[in-house]
Amino acid sequence: MASARNVRACGICFCGARVKCMKVRYILFAVFGSLILALALALALLYYLFAERPACTHDNLTYFSAEEPACDKEGYVEHWHCEDCGRDFADSNAVNEIDKLEVPAAHKPKYSPGKQPTCFTSGYKEFWMCSVCGQTFADEACTQPIGGMVEIPPAHTYTYEFNYIEHWLKCTVCGHTEGLSGHGMMGPLCVDCNFSAVDSAKMTFCPTDGGNAYVVGRGVEEVADIVVPATYNGKPVIGVADHGFEDCDWLKSITLPESITSVGEYAFYECDGLQELTIPENVKTFGAYAFGEMYSLSSVQYNAVAADDLTSGASLFVNCGHNVDSFTFTFGDKVQRIPACLFSADTDFLVDNIRISEVNLGAGIVSIGEGAFEGVTHLGRINVPLGSSLEKIEKRAFAGCEGLSMFGTVNCRNLKSIGEKAFEGCTRLEEFVVPQSVEFIGRRAFGGFEGRLIFERSEGWSCHIISPAEEYREIDPSVLADPSAAAQYVKDLGYDMVNSASA
Repeated sequence: MASARNVRACGICFCGARVKCMKVRYILFAVFGSLILALALALALLYYLFAERPACTHDNLTYFSAEEPACDKEGYVEHWHCEDCGRDFADSNAVNEIDKLEVPAAHKPKYSPGKQPTCFTSGYKEFWMCSVCGQTFADEACTQPIGGMVEIPPAHTYTYEFNYIEHWLKCTVCGHTEGLSGHGMMGPLCVDCNFSAVDSAKMTFCPTDGGNAYVVGRGVEEVADIVVPATYNGKPVIGVADHGFEDCDWLKSITLPESITSVGEYAFYECDGLQELTIPENVKTFGAYAFGEMYSLSSVQYNAVAADDLTSGASLFVNCGHNVDSFTFTFGDKVQRIPACLFSADTDFLVDNIRISEVNLGAGIVSIGEGAFEGVTHLGRINVPLGSSLEKIEKRAFAGCEGLSMFGTVNCRNLKSIGEKAFEGCTRLEEFVVPQSVEFIGRRAFGGFEGRLIFERSEGWSCHIISPAEEYREIDPSVLADPSAAAQYVKDLGYDMVNSASA
């Protein structure tokens, strides 16, 4: 026992345990100290946050003027900054506090509308240009830079046109055409242009007017006599297609229904075997050369009541009637007007033009359009029925008709006007009667006339002179009373004639 006490007293055996105990004490003291410090800091923070303290009086304000934003740099608004509390205000009295000083960077766009291209000139897309830095953008928010105007190259606006053999692209703006090629048929339908050969035997019917009607043309068989129906598959047949029966020299007769409103260009061109033709009442439009080169044509019954005027050089009947002894053209009684340039020909195309032995005017014709027979050198005679409604012969209506030998104006009791150069160059016309109803004769209406000009009323005529001052000069009635003298007086007259005494 004594020896054990001595050992503890000297500390030799248990010194290691005592060291460990001291380390634990130190750790506990450190942890406890840290907790005390943390608690002190927390209390200080709570005091800072919640303890009452005197409000800032904002006595130390610094003024900052506004700075406008740039395209690539933000700006800021005018404000006063308190150096004591760090707050910002919109006024020098520090009443209205500002939460946000910055003004975002921004462009100042100006809108430029785009320009559509034409067939031959470029256009460009719409854009916005910054008036400060000059950059261009595709949007008003200036988020899509484009680096200048975006050019749109020239471009045609094409749509397919076709006949019964081929199709092509035609610009709806300028008329330019390209891409002529034959139909690529898959069954009855062309895969390119939607040409539809719904009946390929005697006739072919092609949808038009958005599929609500048909136009007609030749089929695959060489049929001599064709009767076109007014309807097909429950829809009206309203036209003869462009080139529809072109070069069908086996065709001897064709009957067109009253549903037809248009005859396309070259529709019956070079149908050499066709001798007679009736044009229905409701036809409004004719294409160029529609009846050209029909050498055997001997009779046309024209019933189109009010067809549109044509343009000079349309050559509708160019070179017709060359292989026959007599070619008669008859206008139906319901026809109200002979369209302008109906027989006008492109003289650069064929020189011989058209040969018409005689023209029979219908009783209902009120006017003969401008240049209607102009240049028909082989025109024979014009027959006018009793009770004619004809009131007006427009300018150049028969100009250059060298072969015209007779015009039955004795039956034109309602004729009021004979236009400028209406009969100029009609050198074979031996006699012309000016009815007493006529009130106006245009300048050079009978230019070059060598026949007898018979005025049924010679009194009351005067020349209408416009330059240098407008005036009316009375014409001596005795001059107009003599047919030969009247012709000599009128043929080179450069003024309009007006009859104030006409009944």
